[in-house]
Amino acid sequence: MVKETVTKNDLLNIRVGKAETFTLPTWNHCRSAQSLAGQMKNSEPFPKYVTKIGDPVEGTQQRSITITRMA
Repeated sequence: MVKETVTKNDLLNIRVGKAETFTLPTWNHCRSAQSLAGQMKNSEPFPKYVTKIGDPVEGTQQRSITITRMA
């Protein structure tokens, strides 16, 4: 899914045990999404996520981030 940013609602809509891949404009956008996923563990209902930032899309600055909800 190509997006400008990943939101809290995007993360909460991922079902436990499932992964979602987002394509974002830059590596910095991916780091922001990764940071948000890390911060979510401190909020109700205490979801836990694992993230992986992919390689750049050839010819662009776009990168993908895969976010897996663990709990």
